Amino acid sequence: MNLTGRTARAAAVEHDLWEVEMGDFRAYTMEERKTYLAPSCQRCGQHRHIVWEKVPDTETYLPRDAGCSNEACTA
Repeated sequence: MNLTGRTARAAAVEHDLWEVEMGDFRAYTMEERKTYLAPSCQRCGQHRHIVWEKVPDTETYLPRDAGCSNEACTA
């Protein structure tokens, strides 16, 4: 069990759920990226960092989760 009282299994399940949520996003154009609102961290509520991956052979990008923007949060 970690300091938050969650087991490693509970943390792994939460991580798997987050991957599904992030994987459901569609591709965005450069213009749409300007208005994209990153999802909130489930642990602390701050926005998550997003890294944009270019979709090959298109002018679109996919948002990828790069972790919580709160340095004190471990999510």
